[in-house]
Amino acid sequence: MNRIDRWLLPEGVEEILPPEAMRLERLCREIIDLLAGWGYEFVIPPPIEYLESLLTGAGEDLDLQTFKLIDQLSGRLMGVRADITPQVARIDAHRLQRDIPVRLCYLGSVLHARPGKPGDTRAPMQAGAELYGHAGIASDIEIVRLMLATLARARAHMDRGVLPARELFDGLCLLFAGALLLTPGFVTDGVGFLLFVPPLRDALRTRLAGHFQASGQTRVWVDGQEVYRGPGHGGPGQNRQRPG
Repeated sequence: MNRIDRWLLPEGVEEILPPEAMRLERLCREIIDLLAGWGYEFVIPPPIEYLESLLTGAGEDLDLQTFKLIDQLSGRLMGVRADITPQVARIDAHRLQRDIPVRLCYLGSVLHARPGKPGDTRAPMQAGAELYGHAGIASDIEIVRLMLATLARARAHMDRGVLPARELFDGLCLLFAGALLLTPGFVTDGVGFLLFVPPLRDALRTRLAGHFQASGQTRVWVDGQEVYRGPGHGGPGQNRQRPG
């Protein structure tokens, strides 16, 4: 291995650089504050757990997506989380054990053993909100309203010309998909399932980028690169990218 190869990141694993990293951090803070304002308590599950706990109730797909390793202290098999949702369910059932409805939210990175399709990230960010202990229509309505409020907050960033980073955009799509699947109706179920399909999420993200590019009044960032700067920002025109 030469000196250049030594510093290469694994395929599908990226680092976010300035100024996109700070923009992403600000959006994450706003999303957490928004969820907290709705009464959802923020939890931070560990990035790694014993495998039997991490995959309890999970399907085969999650098992295949989970990195596995041996704990040198106990000799037990461990896994790096590929989905935060089962961890939050474990926290509700075994750590909190409350007899009242529980609202929990989370935002963090996960790691996938393989990308959903070539070119996808293996280290996406995942945001979510879970309501446990109440199965009525009121909870479905609350989740949908929360989904719309979160989308509005992300849209505010888009209106300022900051398109959410690819990883967080996918996380928000999955949050919305879960909320839509909780809502009765064929239309909401159909849209929810479509948001689980990576190529369709890519198409939606590209469509949003194209919309803001056409407006000519904003800066558009896609996958960490500035692909357009509108004249209102006093900079050069289209397709300004850092030289390779």
